[in-house]
Amino acid sequence: MKILVLTTSSFAPTHTSKLLAQIEYLNSFSDMDITIKKDSSLTDTEYYIMTDDYDCVFPTTVFEYSSNRREILSFNRRLYQILEYHCQAYIGSQLFVHMLLNDKALTNYRCGMSLPSILLTRGLWQNRNADAIAHIKSAPIPMIVKPNTLAASIGISKSSIAYTIEQALIIIEKQFSEFPYVNELLLEQYLTNAQEYTVSVTGNGEKKLCSTTALITRTQEYEMFSYQNKNLHADQRTLAYTHQMPEHIRTELKKSALQISRLLNVRDYSRYDFLMDESGLLYLIDANSLPALGSNYLLEYVNQKKIQEVQLFSLILTVFCKRMNYIYPKCTSELPEEILEHIL
Repeated sequence: MKILVLTTSSFAPTHTSKLLAQIEYLNSFSDMDITIKKDSSLTDTEYYIMTDDYDCVFPTTVFEYSSNRREILSFNRRLYQILEYHCQAYIGSQLFVHMLLNDKALTNYRCGMSLPSILLTRGLWQNRNADAIAHIKSAPIPMIVKPNTLAASIGISKSSIAYTIEQALIIIEKQFSEFPYVNELLLEQYLTNAQEYTVSVTGNGEKKLCSTTALITRTQEYEMFSYQNKNLHADQRTLAYTHQMPEHIRTELKKSALQISRLLNVRDYSRYDFLMDESGLLYLIDANSLPALGSNYLLEYVNQKKIQEVQLFSLILTVFCKRMNYIYPKCTSELPEEILEHIL
């Protein structure tokens, strides 16, 4: 099976030791031929697709970057258009699903699980500022101000929290200045005492494997999972993941994640981030149609020794092959039966 893997070394890097180990493991099977292209341009990517007969392309990121690769510009719809134009099979959801999930406000509104929030456009802020301020006064207090279309918690930190409208106006101006390619900010209610969870969903159709994890603090004071925190090595982060949680919460998280994945028509694999307030209500704060295969993906089963972290790409590939009606690769036979029964 001939596979092209597209990775990035920029923001939210996917060219990591974990993914490389997963690819090396897959390449150890005689029916696998995986090529990795790091930071490939769209022109080069299209050339590779046109000149090599790939059975599958795995784009590990959905974003378009600036020429110096220091900034995320937007969702990279052109990459997915190229894949579709050339009828190239690929891992992950379709173009319009990625477009929806890259918009936090639209995703949350569609799922009906969003925190109280308002959306502020750059145009309203810059061209009708008095009307924008009147609009902002309807936002919940306290609020967190964050880019509506960026990933990896970029733009999210303690300094993004506003406890007054006056603070919100300062943060909004700073965010629009700091992220010149962002055209909308989401002004979302900030829960001062909430628990964050994440749920990964793997599979298509009726059979799907869910894995739940909770975020726990390593310090006395809780620190939100900012981009700066995420960009640290796992051992240096002030927050860590655990799969330990009450069973009724695990059940509710899996139920909600499955409902959302069906509602959004996500395919192959995805991840959903939730907040639970003190009364036990769940709120969706982010949906990721192409999460990294490391850190917390399937952590519940990795920690329980039901699957090896090095086998995660194998599992996603098996799910892809089932969807495409491809012959299962040899690596599938190495996956545990108690895992396969959830997806095949």
